[in-house]
Amino acid sequence: MKNMSVFIIILGCLSVFILGGCADRGAILKSDYYVQIHGKAEKNENKNNYIYNLEGYNEKGKKKMVSFFVEKPYQEGDIVRVPRSYDGYTEEPEAIKSDKLPEKIKARFNLEK
Repeated sequence: MKNMSVFIIILGCLSVFILGGCADRGAILKSDYYVQIHGKAEKNENKNNYIYNLEGYNEKGKKKMVSFFVEKPYQEGDIVRVPRSYDGYTEEPEAIKSDKLPEKIKARFNLEK
């Protein structure tokens, strides 16, 4: 029984180290969120950029409120990919064409553009 407890503790510690190491490289817990621009961006007065707070979806269809900053506002209807890792939004958001959207979430967007 004691050997089994030691084995479980060692296995648990090993798992934590492996998952922690992968997370640092962005291999785990990384997901892009896709949003469609509706309305105007808020001007950030303290910095020279704009803030968006929009509902977005990841490639599996999970809905989430997404906030991000950009230097220039997007146009109404633009679809934007917002890269996100475990510690927040880490890369620049980018406008994409509708054919780059994951198939699973295309129905959630107005693609008449």
